[in-house]
Amino acid sequence: MSKTMSGMGAVVTDAKGFTLYRYGKDQVNMSMCTGSCAETWMPVMADGAPQGMGVQAKVGVLTRDDGMKQITLAGWPLYRYMGDTKAGEMNGQGKDGAWFAVTPAGKKMAASG
Repeated sequence: MSKTMSGMGAVVTDAKGFTLYRYGKDQVNMSMCTGSCAETWMPVMADGAPQGMGVQAKVGVLTRDDGMKQITLAGWPLYRYMGDTKAGEMNGQGKDGAWFAVTPAGKKMAASG
């Protein structure tokens, strides 16, 4: 799903309205966020065929090193940020210069918005 954030443009959200993020150290179809990283930046796991309403990029699934299935957008693994406690928050945007909200085209949202 996608949602327009005030002053930021459209970003991808999960079904509950939480912002989804991309990690700058990931590679296409390869998650580099494991261990404690994955506790703070929770991989969006697939439960059946992923839905991609409101997005232009291809929605897919990758198999993580732990065998779990993670949803991708344009091949990039998707995550939720533990610091987003309410739907619509974007507290992870630009975090550590490596985490960015995902646009419906699968691109990183610019740090300045």
